[in-house]
Amino acid sequence: MQPQVPNNHTPFGVGHSAILSHAYAIKVYRDKFKSIQKGEIGITLNGDWAIPYDDSPENVEAAKHALGVAIGWFADPIYLDHYPGYLKQMLGDRRPDFTAEELAVVQGSSDFYGMNTYTTHLCREPSAQIPKALAVKMSFKNSLSEYTFTRPNGTQLGTQAQCAWLQDYPQGFRVLLNYPWKRYGLPIYVTENGFAVKDENSKPLEEALQEYDRVNYFKGTTAALKAPVLEDGVDVWAYLPWSFLDNFECEPLRADAYLTKFGVTYVDYENQRRHPKESAKLLIKWSAENVGSGPTPEAIQWNAASPLTRGYRRP
Repeated sequence: MQPQVPNNHTPFGVGHSAILSHAYAIKVYRDKFKSIQKGEIGITLNGDWAIPYDDSPENVEAAKHALGVAIGWFADPIYLDHYPGYLKQMLGDRRPDFTAEELAVVQGSSDFYGMNTYTTHLCREPSAQIPKALAVKMSFKNSLSEYTFTRPNGTQLGTQAQCAWLQDYPQGFRVLLNYPWKRYGLPIYVTENGFAVKDENSKPLEEALQEYDRVNYFKGTTAALKAPVLEDGVDVWAYLPWSFLDNFECEPLRADAYLTKFGVTYVDYENQRRHPKESAKLLIKWSAENVGSGPTPEAIQWNAASPLTRGYRRP
């Protein structure tokens, strides 16, 4: 990239390079190894569902814009061979473009759609006045969306997690699974999905193991996972909860990285002992009931090699 690139363009220049790097890596695998290994290869993208703050046309459009950028920024070039129109609205003639040679490599450079998702956002046009404490603004000039969890009546969309960016709203998961399936038509691997219970790090062990909010989160998301598969015809090949163990999370404030716990297995950082939480037992039971050959709670040995779920695949 040129050093003179404006700051609000820089993330998209980096993203452009990342897409090209991904595509050429895929090409190497397909050219040299696929015929021998018979493997599939693809990309995982982060993207959460977006719903309008209210029914106004401006906020309906803001939600569409949020999806178009959060998902379409990387997915559209790979699966549809072009950037989404919303990037043109945001960047104008500063939007990066692919050469014909590059686009030939980028297009179709994934055998599936890998999905990292955690929550749903309310979206509205950024010109509206949302208190800064209640909204997370997209940090790009000319963005047409602003995120919040606070409804017009002041209530919250869902249960608040330890992370400011995460609330529990399983209804959005079903609609989100339908979105890439209808738009791109490829099998879906859900590669991350989880919840960090608020203040879990400060709770006594017995209370931390109960973690009602995480259990409730996974009850909602697993139910929302079955519906698109069995009722909507969405081709979901795997569901991988985040995460098996409490770990060093990628939080904006590194001091919070060990305080934020997504694990379904409790890790005592003083002695490294591990204790299964109620959410782990829920996921094991769900796997056994819905996958057909999943492990029983009694069969699980609580160590780093133990599976939690083998995913959900349509028969």
